[in-house]
Amino acid sequence: MNRRVIRAVVAGFAGNVFAWAGVVLANNNVHVALHRHLHQPIYWGEPDNFRPSQSQFGHDSQRRKDAGQNWYGGPAQNPENILVDGENSVFGKNDRKNAYQWWIKSSVGAMTGSDAGMTISYSGSLQRNIWSFGRDNAYGYSTFWNSDTTTAHSWKTRNGTGSPKADMLGMTYHHALCPLLPRSVLRKEIAMQRERMWKSWGLNPNMSDQSRGFWPVEIAFSRHIIPVLKEFHYDWVIVPNSHLARTVPNYMDIIQTPGAGAELKADPPNPADQVNPSVPAHQWYGAQRDTFGNVFPVPFAYQAHKAKYVDPNTGQESKITIVPACDYHGYESGFAPTGWSFIDGKIDDYVDPNRPSIVLMAADGDNNWGGGNSFWNEFAPQFMNEAPSHGDKRATTIQQFLDDHPVPDDAVVHIEDGSWINADQGSPQFYRWLEPPRRLSGVNPNDPFTFFDIENGWHVDMRNWAVLLAGVNFCETAEQITGPQNVAAWKIEEPYQDNGTWNNPNSAELAWHFLLWGFDSGFMYYGDALDDEVKHTFAANRAVGYAAPVIGDGAQDQTPPTVFKPQRFPWNPGGKGKGQYLGGQTVGFTTPPWPSDFHIWTLVFDVSGVTNVTLKIRVDDDGFNPLGDNANEIYAGGTWISIPMTKRVLPKTDPTGSATINFFQLPTHIADYYWAKVVGYRNVLLDYYVEAYDSKGNVHKSDIQHVWVADDGSGPSQPPPAPTGVAASGVSQTQINVSWNAAASATGYIVKRAGTPVGTTASTTFADVGLVPGTPYCYTVVATNNVGASADSSPGCGATLPVGSLPPFVMDGAPDAPGYLLAAPGMTLYAAVRGETLYVATWSPGNYPGDTTKNDHFIQITDTLGPLSPAFPAWNKTGSNTVATTKPFLGAESQNNYIGWQNTTASNAAVK
Repeated sequence: MNRRVIRAVVAGFAGNVFAWAGVVLANNNVHVALHRHLHQPIYWGEPDNFRPSQSQFGHDSQRRKDAGQNWYGGPAQNPENILVDGENSVFGKNDRKNAYQWWIKSSVGAMTGSDAGMTISYSGSLQRNIWSFGRDNAYGYSTFWNSDTTTAHSWKTRNGTGSPKADMLGMTYHHALCPLLPRSVLRKEIAMQRERMWKSWGLNPNMSDQSRGFWPVEIAFSRHIIPVLKEFHYDWVIVPNSHLARTVPNYMDIIQTPGAGAELKADPPNPADQVNPSVPAHQWYGAQRDTFGNVFPVPFAYQAHKAKYVDPNTGQESKITIVPACDYHGYESGFAPTGWSFIDGKIDDYVDPNRPSIVLMAADGDNNWGGGNSFWNEFAPQFMNEAPSHGDKRATTIQQFLDDHPVPDDAVVHIEDGSWINADQGSPQFYRWLEPPRRLSGVNPNDPFTFFDIENGWHVDMRNWAVLLAGVNFCETAEQITGPQNVAAWKIEEPYQDNGTWNNPNSAELAWHFLLWGFDSGFMYYGDALDDEVKHTFAANRAVGYAAPVIGDGAQDQTPPTVFKPQRFPWNPGGKGKGQYLGGQTVGFTTPPWPSDFHIWTLVFDVSGVTNVTLKIRVDDDGFNPLGDNANEIYAGGTWISIPMTKRVLPKTDPTGSATINFFQLPTHIADYYWAKVVGYRNVLLDYYVEAYDSKGNVHKSDIQHVWVADDGSGPSQPPPAPTGVAASGVSQTQINVSWNAAASATGYIVKRAGTPVGTTASTTFADVGLVPGTPYCYTVVATNNVGASADSSPGCGATLPVGSLPPFVMDGAPDAPGYLLAAPGMTLYAAVRGETLYVATWSPGNYPGDTTKNDHFIQITDTLGPLSPAFPAWNKTGSNTVATTKPFLGAESQNNYIGWQNTTASNAAVK
């Protein structure tokens, strides 16, 4: 990184600080706007008998349940949700019937201001559910369910010459949580929503009149979704203003001040995110309702800004306008009429005449008070109509506000990852939808240091993301083989037209159709409520069933592994922790801080098998990542340290034995869990990403993330000695394994090849991959701790295997490659031969779906088949076979842990 550039940028920031301090008082330049969010998921996405290649919508599921159908192996009919049965049901609640059909028009129609209106996010899955009830005139839903909303959308601001007064924003069709999605899923979800929008609201099929704004569900935003939003020509996106506030360097000083008006309820921001200008203390205010609130810098948290994403390969910037929704006022407006005190007071006190403020109140429009008549037809129009009487406030729509006050292209800020505060108190890691892996035993409820186990722990959300991720790679690969140009969003969204006409989707399109309903964020949000924990499995299994025949033996696979967005724990290495995930406990406030050593974990799957997954770490040279310099955002430049990630095969069942989890359907495939521990860093800024290869050589690189690692104050007083016993051994044509003896007081090791660092690890082994076949290499190792580094060790040398040599099979409890599959479904059988070595694999007893009796399992090996025998005499088991009793066979007992070969020499056989 160029230090001279950095100094120039920092100086520019100092200027911005004084600019904030010079904001003028009471310029009467505050606009107010409303957003309402409407959604219900596809509650059960299995096929309907009337449309056997399409998911059930709401009335389809209810009709089937009424007919005594929809039994799928669980304790009750699915979905277990009460769909229609009075006020306590999903679709039977009268307020929802009105909100979904009539109240958008009546509410906006009662707003008298020329620019007054609202934005609405109305999910595609909800549109399909309401269509299904309206189609049959069932339960209070009309065939004209969409007519009033269509009319409201046609009304324009500026007395008919501006933008829609009821602006139907883009969003993910199935309410999928944008920041955690693979990009392929995000693209499909957005494209499907756009397809359904023009059909429901009478828009142009060419998408020319779709909204220019986007609603990320749960207002969950990350800069990493910007390039996909720009692909669909979105100009602006709503973001939670708490995650703007937290990027201001003096945020923690303000919220910890006595009488701040709000309390920190989530992890403190990591300093890597606090790169925006400071805001003077007198320009902040704090407010909360219930336990939800924050402190907000004015006007910074109420202005539209630009946010950018930098392509790590090319350095190309993508920018989008971010429109802050007020976390406090939005939550307040979901439960009661929102007053003007903070708007007339603090927000109106500090405005920029060139960059006016907008107070956007966003909440659900179908839950709580905010989903009732009191909001829609009383408060909403009243609030907007009385705006001019409050110091000439302006009631507006977002699009009209941005048309009147476009954001300068250089008004770029950084925004922290995260959602609105009423979901997870503002966690930057979306903990309500993805808690860290929890320790399975030995938890002390009073000691948060015992809660989590990143290396061996488990959580139902983590497991279900792994199930979905496997389904994604099957769909991605099937689409690649089919040809992306032959996979259409409109066929994925609508295998059958509304009139029943079959749109003739191909297998890749049907795979996507049946997978995507499982991504509804509510299934993760509620975790193990009702049958939510199996919905992901039904979605993924159905998708794999369509995709697998397209993929076949995988010979045409050119799709890289699917990699889950890398997760970090703790969020603040060497620092403080707080939030829902800690159950009311805190770390670092009255206790020691989190350790400086931290973990990165992810999930990876590829239909052709994953060969290696590596964490890449780069140390920043001055500890600061300025907005005006993109050096930290690209792969090129600096020295990347490689840390091999450890693979763990996740169980398909529940290892906790929880009474609230019932996996009555098991996934056919599940992604593997990978973790790496980063050790030995203190008071540094690190860039990091994950790189994964499959057996075909296809590679996936994740986006670059950043973390400031604080000093936890622990560790020895001197560097460790140099390691001894360095040895290098070639294990394949492209890999050498390096090992050494542990060094006293070392917390980590740097492995060098020919004097250049190639990786770090906390263990005493390292796998160096991507090498040239038949080539010698020499390695040295440096031991590190928080004090410093040792001298280089003596070298150890080895060579990769030459071309044509055969690497050994890997026995790790998982099939080596899908291409070895010889028989399925039922008892799957994998087999392959390399040289004189035979590899075989099948389900272990008790893990085969449907094997409730837990039978013993056998694999028999023969070169000759005889007549069918009425009995299987080995071990006196009953059954029939055509294999002589003298031939080798592999047996696994169901009542104990025995597994072994028979009729072969022990030294020639191995099992796992």
